[in-house]
Amino acid sequence: MSFPPIPPLPQTQCLSSKTFKRPPLDGSLTVPELYEWVAKNSPEHPLFAYPAESGEVKTIYWKDTIRAIHRCARMVKEKVSPTHAPGETPVIAILAHCDAPSYLAMHMSVLRANYISFPLSARNSPAAVAHLIKQVDVKYVFVGREPSMKKLLEDAFEILKGQDAEYRLPSASIVPLYEELYGSSDGPEVDMEDLPFTRNKQDDLMVYMHSSGSTSFPKPIRFINRRLIELAATIYYSDKDLTGLVFAHQVIPLFHMMGLLHMGFACATGVVLAVFEPKSPAILPTPDNVYKAATLTKCQVILTPPSVIEAWSTNPEHVEWLASLESVVYGGGALNRAVGDSLVSQGVCIINGYGSTEGGVLAGYLPNGPVDPDDWEYLRLSPHMVPELIPYGENTYELVIMQSPLNTLNVVNTEVNGIPAFATSDLLLAHPEKSGCWKLFGRVDDQIMHSTGEKTNPGPLEKILNRDPHVEAVIFFGAKRFQAGVLVDPKPEFQFDPSDEEKLAEFRNKIWSTVQKLNEFAPQHSRIVKEMITVSKPSKPFQYTAKSTLRRNFMLTEYREEIDALYDSLEMSAQTNVAPPTEWDLISTVGFVREVVNKILVHTVKDEEDIFQYGCDSLQATYIRNILGRTLHDAVNLDPRRLSDNFVYEHPTILALSSHIVKLATNVSVSAGNKNDKKEEMQSLVNKYTAGLTELQPAGDKSSSTENWILVTGTTGGLGSHILATLASNEQYTGVYALNRPSKRSTLLERQQRALADLGLDAEQVLKRVELIEADISVDNLGISQELYQKMQRNVSSILHNAWRVDFNLSLASFEPNVKSVRNLLAFSLTSTRPEPPKFIYTSSIAVLHDVSKAQEPLLEEHVTADTSAGNGYAESKWVSEQILLKASELTPVKTLSVRVGQLSGGLNGAWNIKEWLPSMIQSARAVKCIPADDKNVSWIPIDLTAKVLVELALADFDSGCVTHIIHPQPVPWTKLANAIASELGVSIVPYNEWLSRLDDLSKSESNGTVAGNGDASSLQLLRDVPALRLLSFFHVLPVVMDQRGNAFGFLKFSVQKSLSLSKTLSDPKLEQLGEADAKAWIGYWRRTGFLAN
Repeated sequence: MSFPPIPPLPQTQCLSSKTFKRPPLDGSLTVPELYEWVAKNSPEHPLFAYPAESGEVKTIYWKDTIRAIHRCARMVKEKVSPTHAPGETPVIAILAHCDAPSYLAMHMSVLRANYISFPLSARNSPAAVAHLIKQVDVKYVFVGREPSMKKLLEDAFEILKGQDAEYRLPSASIVPLYEELYGSSDGPEVDMEDLPFTRNKQDDLMVYMHSSGSTSFPKPIRFINRRLIELAATIYYSDKDLTGLVFAHQVIPLFHMMGLLHMGFACATGVVLAVFEPKSPAILPTPDNVYKAATLTKCQVILTPPSVIEAWSTNPEHVEWLASLESVVYGGGALNRAVGDSLVSQGVCIINGYGSTEGGVLAGYLPNGPVDPDDWEYLRLSPHMVPELIPYGENTYELVIMQSPLNTLNVVNTEVNGIPAFATSDLLLAHPEKSGCWKLFGRVDDQIMHSTGEKTNPGPLEKILNRDPHVEAVIFFGAKRFQAGVLVDPKPEFQFDPSDEEKLAEFRNKIWSTVQKLNEFAPQHSRIVKEMITVSKPSKPFQYTAKSTLRRNFMLTEYREEIDALYDSLEMSAQTNVAPPTEWDLISTVGFVREVVNKILVHTVKDEEDIFQYGCDSLQATYIRNILGRTLHDAVNLDPRRLSDNFVYEHPTILALSSHIVKLATNVSVSAGNKNDKKEEMQSLVNKYTAGLTELQPAGDKSSSTENWILVTGTTGGLGSHILATLASNEQYTGVYALNRPSKRSTLLERQQRALADLGLDAEQVLKRVELIEADISVDNLGISQELYQKMQRNVSSILHNAWRVDFNLSLASFEPNVKSVRNLLAFSLTSTRPEPPKFIYTSSIAVLHDVSKAQEPLLEEHVTADTSAGNGYAESKWVSEQILLKASELTPVKTLSVRVGQLSGGLNGAWNIKEWLPSMIQSARAVKCIPADDKNVSWIPIDLTAKVLVELALADFDSGCVTHIIHPQPVPWTKLANAIASELGVSIVPYNEWLSRLDDLSKSESNGTVAGNGDASSLQLLRDVPALRLLSFFHVLPVVMDQRGNAFGFLKFSVQKSLSLSKTLSDPKLEQLGEADAKAWIGYWRRTGFLAN
C-alpha cells in the first residue's frame, strides 16, 4: 500500500532544548526505530521522573529506557519464538497493571522483537479478555504478577476452552520486574545486531488497541506503522513548545489510548512523564498521592479524569496548586460545570483533552496563551485533521473525520463525497458567538430519559427489530414519557396506511415475534407493548442524511402528533379493557385481579406471590391501582379515594388485593393491622433469623491468612458506588469483593461502570483492586460456588452490608429476602476459618426512629423498641436486622455495628437520586412556581462524605453490637439552600402550607378532586410532569411532624457522639457545611441528566 508523504510539520517543538534533538517524523522511521534514534541522539534527556520514598526525585533517561527495551526484547524473543511458525508475526497481549516504566519497556520490546503488541485493559471482564484474545488470535500473553491479573487470565482461558475444547490457548508468562529491566545503568549494552528490526513498512500492523466496550464486547482496533507516526506527530499542532515539560501521568495507565499517545508524544517532542515510583504491586492513584507525586516532580501539565479534578476542587491547597500549573487536561468524561466554573474563576487553566481510540487526538492540544474562563467547556478541533460537521439540528453537528495525509484512519465507517471517513457519533454544539468553538453535546445514539428517571438505550434494541424481514428502519421514542415506544418504517412491499386499524394490527402481529425477542433483551422499563408500536405513513417517508444516517430527531418531530395520540390511546385502553367480575365474591374477584395484574406485569405471578418480588415497580403499581379503582367506581359507585395511595403496596399479592376489593365492593369495614400485630410480626422475624446462630461454627481448622479483604454488598447504587470508590483507594485493605445481584440485561461490570461514571467517579481507577461478583445474598452460600465462598472466607476480614431495597411503600413481608441476607452474611462470618470471624458493619437507616416525639431529641445512638419503627415496612425491616445483629453480638464472637444513615445529599458531581422526595419537590417547582419555606435546619450529608465515614467506622475499634448515626454534625438553615435553589429555578419561596395548597390545586384542576383515583389520561400525565403528586400523602403528613420535630421538613435531631469519636472525617473541625455551591451542583446534575429542564 502506498501513502502520500507526511506533510511538513509546524515548527512548534524542540525549539530551545539543550538535551533533546528533534527526531525525523516524515515516515522514514517507525516508532521502534524512533525510540532507538532518540536514545542515540538525546541519551541524557529525561523520559520519566518519579519521587522515591525518601522524597528524592529520580530520573529515567532515554539511554536507560532503550537499554531496558533491549533487555526485554531479548526476553520476549526467547519466550515467544518457540510458540509460532517461522515467518509468522504473532500478536502478543499484555495484561498487566505494572509501573509505567516497566509497561513502556514491555510494550516497546514486543515491537522491537518484530511482533505485534496488544495492550489489554486490566479492567476488562474475563469474557471481554477471552473475546479479544480470540478475535485477533493472540499467541502469547505477558500477564501481571498481581493475583487479580492472573485470575483474570485464567478465567478468560476457561471461557475459551468452554466455547471450544479444541481451542489452542496462548502461552503465557509473567511481566518482568522493573529491577530486571532497568537494573544498573552502568551495565553493558545489550547486543541487538542479531535481532534487526524488520517490520518497517508503513502498512505493517504494529499495535492493537481496543474500544471501551460500553455497549458490547470491546472491539480490537488496528494501528499500522504510518498511523503511529501520525499520532506522535499531531503534538506538533500544539501552539506551545512542550519539549521538556513535565506531564503528570500518574492517573493514566499506559494500556489506555491516552497512554499510547503519550508514549508517542515523548518520543516526538521530549515531554517528560511524571509517574509513581516503580514498585510491585504498582502504586494505585488517589487524589492525594497524585497531588503529592505531581508536586514533588514539579509537574507543569496534568492529565486526569474529571473525578480527580472534582476531588481536588474541594481542597483550597489543591486548587492553589492547580492554578499554578500551565494546564489541567481532562478526558474520559464531562467535568462538573459548577466545579469547572469555580476552578477557572480561581485561575485554573482547564483543557478538554477530547479524543478517542478510533480518532486519536481530536481537540487542539494545549493552546499557547490564556483560555477564556467563560469558554472552558468549549474546544477547538485539532488543525491536523480534516473534519466534516454534519448538521443534526438545534445547532448541533456530528463530527466526521476525513482521511487525509496526516490522518490514515484505522476505522472507516462511512464516506463523504467519495472520501473514506470515520463518523464519531459525537454531537458538537456550536458556540453562539465564536466560530470554530465547540462543546461536546452528547452522542448520536444518546439514551432516552423517561419521566420515571429510567433510561432506554435504543441502539441495541433497534438493531434487533431492524433484523425483522418486514422492517426497513425503526426509531425508539419515549423521552420524558413513562414508557418507550417504537416508530417502524416497513419495507416498501409491506407499507400501508396506518390509519387502517385492521392492517395496523396485522402488521404488529407480523413483527411481534421479533418484538418479543427484543423484550427478552430489554430492561423492564424499555419493553414494548403492542399498543406502543406505530408505523410510518407513506405521506411521511423516513428521511436520511447524505451519509445514509436516519434523521432521528427530525422524524420524531414529524411524527409528534401520532406519538402523542399513541400515548393517549394507551392510557385510555389501560382503563377499560378488563371486564369486571360478574359477582363480587372472592373467586370471581381473584380472576379479575389476576387478569389485571398479569396484563400489567411482564412475568406471570401466582396468586399468593408478592408482585414486588417479581419486578412490579411504582408506575405499574399506579396502573394496577387506577384500573381497580375505576372498575370499582363504575361497578359499585365506590369513591376511588377509598383506595389509599399505597393500596397495592399494602396488599402485594393477587389474593390480598382481591380480598380487600371484595370487602370494599360489599361494604365490609376494612382496617389496617394494628401496631401490636406489626410488633409481633417484627419480633417473629428476629426470632426466625437468630435461631441456631450458636450452632454456626467454622467448617475446618482455623487459618492464618494475612489477607485483609473486605466484602461489600450493593455497590451499583449511589451510596454503594461511593463506598466502593472509598474502599478501593484505602490501602489498609488487600482488596474488595463487591457482591451484587445478577442481571439478564447487562453484566455486573457494565452496571458498575455506569453507576460510577454517573457519579463522576473514574471506574477504571476504582475497579483496579475490586473483584466484582454476581451473587444472591438472600440464598444460602450467597448464591456463589463453594470454591469461591471458601476462598472469600479465608480472605475476608470485614463485611460491609449495604444492599437493601429502598421502597417506603412496601410491607415488611416484601423485605424478608433482605432480612434473610443478614442471616446469610452472619453465617458467612461465623463459619469463617480465620482466627476471628469477620466483623459485620450494616448500613441501617434513621427511618428506624420514625415514630418518636420531639421531647426525645436529640435521639441517642442506642437500640430502641419495636414501637419506634412499626408502621412502615422499610423501617421495620431495618429494625429487625439491627436486632438480629445485636443478638448475634451477644450470642456469638462476631463483632457487629449498625450504622443509621441519615438523609443523603448529592456527592462530588451533585448526583442526587431523582426518585427521592427532594428532587421530586424541585422538579415540580416549575409547575407550582415555588418551593416551600422552613426556618429550621437540615443535617443532610453528602453521599461521598457518608461513604468515607462508613469506611472509617468499619476500620475503627467499635463496641460490638452498638449503633451509630451518620448525619452532618454541622446543620445549615434550609433557607440558605432554598435561596440558591429558587434563584437557579426562577421561582419563589412560600410558606409550606401555601406550597402544599398550590400542589393540591394543581391536582384538582386536572382530575376533579383526585390525583390518580380514576386513572384518566390527564391524571397520569400530571403524575409524570409533577412527580411531587406521587408523594402527596407524604407531603400532607409533614405539617404535623414539622411542628413536632427539631429539624426542617419534619426531620429529627440525632446525636452523633459515637460516630464523632470513631470518624476522623466527621469530627474534622474544618468539615464544610452544605451551601449554595452544593445546591447548584444538585441542580446541575439534574439538568445534565434531563430530569430538570434547562
